[in-house]
Amino acid sequence: MKTSTFLASYGEYITNRDFDIAGALKREGFDAGEPDHYSFVRREEDPVEGAKKLRESLDKAGIVSSCYSRGMTMIDTPREESIARLKASIDVCDILGSKIFHHTLQNTFHNPRIPLWQKHVDLFAELCREAAYYAGEKGITCVYEDQGFLVNTPDRLGEILVKVDMKNTGICLDTGNSLFHEIDPIEFVQVLAPYIKHVHVKDYIKKPFDKVPSNSPSWYRTSANNLLRPTIVGHGIIDFESIFATLILAGYDGYFSLESGGIEYNNIKGVSESLENMKWLYNKAKDGLIARGWIK
Repeated sequence: MKTSTFLASYGEYITNRDFDIAGALKREGFDAGEPDHYSFVRREEDPVEGAKKLRESLDKAGIVSSCYSRGMTMIDTPREESIARLKASIDVCDILGSKIFHHTLQNTFHNPRIPLWQKHVDLFAELCREAAYYAGEKGITCVYEDQGFLVNTPDRLGEILVKVDMKNTGICLDTGNSLFHEIDPIEFVQVLAPYIKHVHVKDYIKKPFDKVPSNSPSWYRTSANNLLRPTIVGHGIIDFESIFATLILAGYDGYFSLESGGIEYNNIKGVSESLENMKWLYNKAKDGLIARGWIK
């Protein structure tokens, strides 16, 4: 199992410029880290210069960059501005030495009242194709995630892949985000497993809306008005053993990048426990496949 985590999982990385992020990753036993655009912004760093410094420190520690992530809001942004942002982010991804660039299409986490998919899918595909052409020149693959309400179902992400139709495109699986559309994560993985190029590992607690105080800010709303809160991996409702088994059988050999969240967000102990649980669940899934004779 090739392990990674979002650098933002370590809150001190963002709030304290003297925090040794490479040392923290090495100490916990991660193989890689996943920088994101907004961490540079929050650290008040130019992404290009920040990426150069980060790459140097990671290289010294023997830690690689598994992926570079950036949120995008393509519906709300002029086309040329979106293209410029994508290309600039791919340049940063290249500086970091990452071969995977993950970007969202439209962040819609807080409001299920979304615009019609068919009204915007061609724009998404056009911009994703532009990004893939540019990334391909640098040997980088672009991946798209099941995030928010608009771009979150297997059929919609599959439609994007068909319309873009380029080899250096794929799916970034977030193990919990399909719950925003009340879709079982196992169903999501079974449909798109051959196209998954990167994995964000996240667990959620799920409750009916009337079982959580109305003033609680830590919960997200689903399309059916249930509530989700990120938690330590293994503490929530996600069936990681089945997800990992499906990915192993599909031949997935990329990174599993931990997203620490919820009440435990920015908590080093939460990151450490999530990592140990993630590895334990992966090995349990693998041992089960070996016991059945499905893999060697």
